[in-house]
Amino acid sequence: MLSFKLGSQPHMSWAMAAALLAVERILGTRGVPMVITAGVDGTHMEHSKHYDGLAFDCRSHDLPVNERSRVLVEMQRALGTAYDVLLEGAGTDHEHYHVEYDPR
Repeated sequence: MLSFKLGSQPHMSWAMAAALLAVERILGTRGVPMVITAGVDGTHMEHSKHYDGLAFDCRSHDLPVNERSRVLVEMQRALGTAYDVLLEGAGTDHEHYHVEYDPR
């Protein structure tokens, strides 16, 4: 799998770069900036796709509560079945979108 490195940071796959662009476009149409809260950094579950450069998290709090589920559906539709999109921690201070490349 192709990946890229930014400076001394660990790699992120090109599949995730494409997902970043798609998510940024979707949020941008709502006037909301995309804020990445985790990529290959941070602490995640064991075997997390974050560690392989195949997942990122981004902020959901900048969207109205009643828009968050609709945006989730729009992201999943735009990315297709090779990606999983989740709204993790819904309703908590740690709520965020989790996007991962997971072709089956």
